[in-house]
Amino acid sequence: MSQHEQHHAPAPNIGVEPDTVDVRRITVIVALLVIVVVASAIGLRNFLDLETQGERSRKTERLGTQLAGQRQKEQKRLTSYGYDAEKKTWSMPIDVAMRHYVAQPDSVKPCEPPPEGAGKAPAK
Repeated sequence: MSQHEQHHAPAPNIGVEPDTVDVRRITVIVALLVIVVVASAIGLRNFLDLETQGERSRKTERLGTQLAGQRQKEQKRLTSYGYDAEKKTWSMPIDVAMRHYVAQPDSVKPCEPPPEGAGKAPAK
């Protein structure tokens, strides 16, 4: 070799990418990505489950409050005497009414059925 060729000979593998792929590095990166995605999915699902449970709890609580109010009104209506001016009917406690019915079943008469055509729209 001449002196010129020796001086300008390329250095081995400096600045040149290797032709082989580092399979171990790619495997580790892909495994880490899979772990991160799976952990994120599990975390998101747990978060959404907790939010759903909280919403159900809030709805149940509101419904419980509404039902308690309704039960209180019904309890008052079933345990007290009263007069409904709109319907023009008297009311009495349910236990008193049941005792009266058991003692004198013939004194309580069933309601009459509505007349024929009642509740229907008038013919045009």
